[in-house]
Formats: sequence, structure tokens, C-alpha cells
Amino acid sequence: MNKPFITIALIAGIVFFVKPAYSRHPVDSTAKAHTVVVHNLGSRINSTAEDFGPYLVGKSMMFSRQPSASSKFDQFWVTKRKSQDSGWGKPEYVNSLNNKYAVGSLSMDDSGKIYFASNNQTDDVNIWVGTIKDRTMHCKPLPSPVNSEYWECEPSVSANGRDLYFASNHEHPGMSGKRVDIFITHRIPGGGWTQPQNLGPHINFGNYNATPFVTPDGSVLFFSSDGKTDSKKKIYMAMKTGPNDQDWSDPILLPSDINAEGGDNMYPMIAPDGKTFYFSSNRPGGYGGLDLYQATLPQAIQNMLAHSTH
Repeated sequence: MNKPFITIALIAGIVFFVKPAYSRHPVDSTAKAHTVVVHNLGSRINSTAEDFGPYLVGKSMMFSRQPSASSKFDQFWVTKRKSQDSGWGKPEYVNSLNNKYAVGSLSMDDSGKIYFASNNQTDDVNIWVGTIKDRTMHCKPLPSPVNSEYWECEPSVSANGRDLYFASNHEHPGMSGKRVDIFITHRIPGGGWTQPQNLGPHINFGNYNATPFVTPDGSVLFFSSDGKTDSKKKIYMAMKTGPNDQDWSDPILLPSDINAEGGDNMYPMIAPDGKTFYFSSNRPGGYGGLDLYQATLPQAIQNMLAHSTH
């Protein structure tokens, strides 16, 4: 977060200036200099149920699957490939991460700590952290004040493990407990965490603001929001503009090829190459529920991510 902050950016052929905080007006990047290539990962990867939350670890991609529309037990699956240019293999059930409870939305820091959401030991969804040793997951829920009687889910951790973003319906002044917003908490030396802070109306400008993904250095945030425009969720990105938790640029609506009409577009994830974009969508033409998709980002966005994904 100490790197120079971006104040002027070129997004898909549009030059814009980052506006003062709390303008609440996302920048629309749907007018593009060229088409964004998007494709469904296919029936080998996607099922007739819900497939969501892609997360790359080396030559593997973890994701969550909800077995059926009536099931509450999301589970982790993994698909592997031989090289960056080869296709993904048949998904396998991840025994070391799954249990009799629902688990999902994985994120990992450089130390190997795995953050995920689970309803283990509670009626609500909370965030857990763990490590894998001898093919067995050793994990525990994050302590208060991160976890509470409310819903905490969809964690995204910075590479250094110090900053943790997540979605929650925490109660806070002026907002309903039914509303979902994105929060941040910071790791304290010794293992504790700070009181979660709402990222503010600049990021949380809709009634549903969730599925955050922060680049390794913490300078760029991708997330989904309904934007108070309709019931469908779209993917946005924003750049860090200062040292405070609420210092973010105007959110940028990703191109319409990614944010297809007629469905929700969620769970963004940037590959380490800084150009390959994974996400989930239930747009028409899929295999049922949320499917996993892959896209190649416009060169302008790739340029902005050049120093943030490594």
C-alpha cells in the first residue's frame, strides 16, 4: 500500500481522473477500444449446480461447488493443468479442506495460511483460517471482533497477510443489518485483528456489495455490487488512493463482455500474469446456476495491474 497511488488511468480507451472520495458515481468502462474475450470454462469444469469462487494456486484452481439448489453445504473442488496454456483437468473433491459443514470462498497469503468461510460451530457463516499439514487441514475461526453473530464471508487477504477484506451484514451506524457491505480488518502483531472497518460509500454504494478480491500488494480491489440499479450484480474495480481504509478511487464498471446482462457476475480473481481474469456468472447459456468463466482483460487494465499482481 505504500507504492505510488494511481491518479490518472486509461480504461479501455477512456481517460478519466480519480474523483474526490465519496462521489458515489462509478465510472462506466463499457465503451471499449476492443472486444474482451470471455469464455465459459465448459462442462468439464462447470456442473448443473453452483460453481463459484475461483482461486489460482500455482497450476491449480480451487473453487466452490454447491451440490444442488437445496443444499447448504458448499464444498471445495480443485482442477489442475500442466501449463499456463493447457486446458483444465477434471475437477477433484478436496478431502483436506472439506468436512460435514459448508466451506467456500478461499484466499491465501504468502505464508500459506488459508482463509475461508464456513458455518462450522455456528448458525451463521464466519471466517476461518488454517494450514494444511500432512494432507490435513488444521484450522480455527478468527476471533472477535472479526467474527460475530452476523454473517462474515468471502475473505480476500493481501499477500503479506496483514489486510483481510470480507463481506458482512455487520450492523453499523445508518445501515441495515440486512445490507451486505465490504469490510477490512488488519492483523495485529501477536495474532489478533483490529475492529473491522466498513470501506465506506465509495465502495459500498449498492445494497449488496460483496465477493472482494484484492491484488497481492493491496493497491487494487475488485468486487461485485448491485449498484442500486437493479437486482443483478456486476463487477467493479477500484484503486487505493491513500493510507486510510476508505481511500479508494471511483469504482470502475468492468466491460460489458464480463458484466453480461441477464445474470449476476461475481467472485472476481486476477491470475498472477495480470491479464487473465476469472469470475462466476449465471448469465444465459451456462450449464446451470453460477458457472466459472475466464476473460482476457483489456490492455489498459493490464497496464494498471502490471505492478500489483506480483
